[in-house]
Amino acid sequence: MRYLLLIALFIQTGLSFAQESWRFQYYFGSGFQMLESYDSGVVILAVEEGQGTTGKIIKLDKQGEISWEHTFEEEDEGVLPLAMVEAKNGDLIIAGRTFQYEALADAFIMRINACGEVLWFENIGIIDETDWVTHMVLGEKGSVVACHYRTPPSQQRYNLVKIDASGDMIWSNNLVLDNAWGGGKSLV
Repeated sequence: MRYLLLIALFIQTGLSFAQESWRFQYYFGSGFQMLESYDSGVVILAVEEGQGTTGKIIKLDKQGEISWEHTFEEEDEGVLPLAMVEAKNGDLIIAGRTFQYEALADAFIMRINACGEVLWFENIGIIDETDWVTHMVLGEKGSVVACHYRTPPSQQRYNLVKIDASGDMIWSNNLVLDNAWGGGKSLV
């Protein structure tokens, strides 16, 4: 009997430490990427419901509760986030396209800290070309390498761009010259 009580106590103690499962429900137009953050939370990169170019980042804690939200509102112009990586210190590097500088889409890369505050925002767009970033890889010392797509009227081109942790361009190299929809679609 004593062993039976000991086993029941052990099972009850184990169950009390188990995390309850949760389901996150939030209304946004479309999600582009999710990642598990350094603190076991989840970061969602999405577009606001009903808005084609109003980007949103939602940070959830490990219980699924919203820690913070960041909405991209740059002078009432569209900012569409398409890719995200997390730096080792918890900062998020986000890239995509924006319409705040010219009528054609311009590529951008930005960095926000782990609390959702913008540290820097860099327009890497090419004048009179539609361009955007959809893939990134975290490099050494907080730098990021991004696949930068450019579409002038006659062809689609792909560049690799490297930006350091403070937002300064290190280099940009033409990767592929392509006259069709194929080509360098991803870095991974």
